[in-house]
Amino acid sequence: MFSKSVYSRWMVLLVLLMACSVLVLGCSQVSEKASEKLAEKALESASGGDVKVDLEDGQIKVESKDGSSTFKTGEDLSWPKSMPADVPQISGAKISNVSEASTAEGQTFMVWFEGISDEDQVNKFKADLEAQGWSISGTTTTPESTYIAAEKADWSLTATFNTEEGQGIIVAGQQKK
Repeated sequence: MFSKSVYSRWMVLLVLLMACSVLVLGCSQVSEKASEKLAEKALESASGGDVKVDLEDGQIKVESKDGSSTFKTGEDLSWPKSMPADVPQISGAKISNVSEASTAEGQTFMVWFEGISDEDQVNKFKADLEAQGWSISGTTTTPESTYIAAEKADWSLTATFNTEEGQGIIVAGQQKK
């Protein structure tokens, strides 16, 4: 989807961002700036460039010359406003985390869910995808989970739902031409 070097850097940044979030989201406001600086140094070391990190209210924002990324966690999260309107939400599930990344090459959205209790929710999501014009390129189902891959124009989407654990994730990415 993205050039390998930019994609690899952003994947490293996202993984580090999530790891840093575990460490810094619990910090008080007094130590928030110190935590931001620590996260900036770690991400700059991993990416080889200047990185700006901003922590506030369960959200981490990262900006660099290659693009920007946000990671949100908390109780009252909503569907990303920038997510394409034709990506359906999964009915009856609660959003637990949201990540958005944007570079010159494209953008990626990740939405994590809790409360996925049965296969009917997953089947409705798949039917909603098809109704929105997405082409299903693959589906894998086990007794406890379902994986769906879909494509539409310059977008690709994967969704993984584990009804046994009640969790899932939708990842939508676009490569700019």
